[in-house]
Amino acid sequence: MWRAMVVMVMGVMFVAGCGSASWKPRDVSDLGGQRADYLVVTDRDAYELRDAVVRGDVLSGTVVHAWALSARISSRSKLPNLSPETIAERLGWEPFEHPATVAIPTQRIVTISRHEEESGTGTVLGFGLGLMLVVGALVVAGAAWQPSCGRPLRVRGRRCVTPLATTDEWIADVEVAPVPAPVLPILRTVWTQEAQAEHAAIAAFAKLSLELIALGAPPDLVIRAHRAALQEVQHARLCFGVASAYAGTKLGPAPLPEALEGDTVDLDRVAREALLDGCLREGLAAEIAATGASTAIDPAIARVMRIQAREEAQHAELCWAIVEWAIGRGGEPMRDMLLGQVSRAAFPRCDDLPEYGRVPHAVVAAMHAALLERTRQRIRMSGLPTVRLAA
Repeated sequence: MWRAMVVMVMGVMFVAGCGSASWKPRDVSDLGGQRADYLVVTDRDAYELRDAVVRGDVLSGTVVHAWALSARISSRSKLPNLSPETIAERLGWEPFEHPATVAIPTQRIVTISRHEEESGTGTVLGFGLGLMLVVGALVVAGAAWQPSCGRPLRVRGRRCVTPLATTDEWIADVEVAPVPAPVLPILRTVWTQEAQAEHAAIAAFAKLSLELIALGAPPDLVIRAHRAALQEVQHARLCFGVASAYAGTKLGPAPLPEALEGDTVDLDRVAREALLDGCLREGLAAEIAATGASTAIDPAIARVMRIQAREEAQHAELCWAIVEWAIGRGGEPMRDMLLGQVSRAAFPRCDDLPEYGRVPHAVVAAMHAALLERTRQRIRMSGLPTVRLAA
C-alpha cells in the first residue's frame, strides 16, 4: 500500500511541476473583499468557484465543479498546488449535480486555495508534500479511495454513506483468523467501509426498482433489481461481521434517512448511474473480489469474497441490461452520452496485501483499463443487429 502511495505522489509531483498557474493555500480570514477563483473544501463537499468573493461571513461565487468528499480533511491539511480536478481525481472525490451559484458560510470552510498566475515552474517538492499531507490524512481516516463493492446510493448526485452504530443486529457469524498488528487497522477500516457501502446499496437497488417502474421498464429488470437488493442485505451482514471481528467490537448501520429521498425520474440519469455504478463499479468489484478470494489465506475471508464476486457480477449484468434497454429507448443520443461517461469511472481503494484478499494497485489498474475498453466496445455494439453467417 505504501509503495503504491509513494508512486502516486511522485507521479503527481512530476505533473505539478509543469504548470504556469498555481492554487495557493489561503486562510479564510485573509481573503478580503476581492473577487478570485477558489477551491473550497467544507466539512463534506468541495467546490471550484469562479469570481467568488467574501461578503460578511459568506463566500459566494459561480460553481465550476462540485464534489462529495470521500472522507473529511483535517483543518491542518493544506491543499497541494494542483488543479481542483486533479486533486478530486487523486483523492477519490465524487462529482455531483450542483447549482449555478453557491453561498458558503465561512465557518464551514475547512481549507481553501486561491488560483493565481505564475511565471515559470512551481516548486515540485512543495506540491508533492502538500498532496502527501492530504492523502496521509485521508489514509489515517481510512477513506483515501472509494470502497470497491456496493452500488452507491445517490440523492441528487450526492453519494450517501451509511453511518455506523454499535449494534449486533447486522453482524453475520464470521470467524476470521488472527492477523499481524500492523495490518489490523487497515483491514478493520477496509471492511468497515465495505460494510457501509453494501448497506447503502440495499437502498440504492430499492430506489432503482421504483425508478424502473416509473420509467415503464420490463418486469425482468424490476425483478432483478429487487433480487440484487436482497443480495446486498447478505453482503452487508457478512461485511459487518468481518469488520466487527477485526475491530473487536460490534459494528452495524445507523439509520439512513436518505434512503427515502428521491430524484426526478430521468432515463438519462438512470442509464448513467447503471453504467458508472453498475457496469463499471460493480463489474470491477466482481473481478477484484474474485482475485482477492484466490489469494486470501483466511478461508473465511475467501468465502465472503467469492460470494461478493459472484453476486456483484450479477449486479453488473443487470445494469448492462438496463443500459441496453435505455439505448433502445433513447437511440444514438443515449449511446453517445454513455460513451462520453465511461472515462468518469471511479477507481477503488487498493491495498498491497494480497494474502489478506486486498488486491494490489497495479493489478486493479490493469483490470480497470481493460474494463473501460470492453465497456466502450459493448456500448458501441449494443442494440445493433446480429449478423448470422450462413451454414
